[in-house]
Amino acid sequence: MTFSGTTLGFIAVAALLGAAIVLAILDRREKQRGHAEKARALSQLSLGLFLVAFVGGVVVTLLSGITPRPDMAAAMGPGSAGEGGMSPAGLPPGHPPVGADAAAGGAIGKVNAEEVAQLEARVAKNAKDVAALDRLGHLYLQQRNFEQVFEVAHNALKQDPERLESRVHLAMALFASGQADQAMTQFDRVLAKDPKHLEALLFKGMVQFQGQQNAEAARATWQQYLKHAKPTDDGYARVQAFLGMTETIE
Repeated sequence: MTFSGTTLGFIAVAALLGAAIVLAILDRREKQRGHAEKARALSQLSLGLFLVAFVGGVVVTLLSGITPRPDMAAAMGPGSAGEGGMSPAGLPPGHPPVGADAAAGGAIGKVNAEEVAQLEARVAKNAKDVAALDRLGHLYLQQRNFEQVFEVAHNALKQDPERLESRVHLAMALFASGQADQAMTQFDRVLAKDPKHLEALLFKGMVQFQGQQNAEAARATWQQYLKHAKPTDDGYARVQAFLGMTETIE
């Protein structure tokens, strides 16, 4: 039996998560027995494995690609992408180019270079082609080229603030640049218009858990994801695993 790289990634994340849960259980037993030092060591090791499993889960999530939903252009109401001080210049002063890792070969997953080139040509010919901008942002996000993600998402929203997919892409670019709170604002705008937006719920939970260290909020967001998602959706199993991680953290 041959496994794909993505499948092996899920297996590795599940193994790390299982080991972390076992250590968390042992930690509680040692606390009950009054072995404080041993419990502390187990707790630190368990937390370390949880963090590694979480980062691995994020990587595998991007590796498998982010599947756009057909209703991502649902209405968002009035407002521009520049509201709240949002602009390409809004990246933190002195922040290193966030797309540098992709240029250095840090791409996640296999991205069709020909498709990227075709979309870039479409955008060069027509800067108002928001459908091309949406898809290009999706591919740039897979490449972890967050600087380009920010640019195309911002341009798409400038043309049409109702592009929910581009707003989610913008949120992830903001998070990558260290602006977790602004990322949350963008997720909330998407979810205010579409509370069932699975991509926004998936990534909002990640930002809450990893960027804001708020396991309780992440748990609530991912529970909403599972409420609206189907077991066959790409992110369903991953969100279940993420929830398992948050439920072992007191």
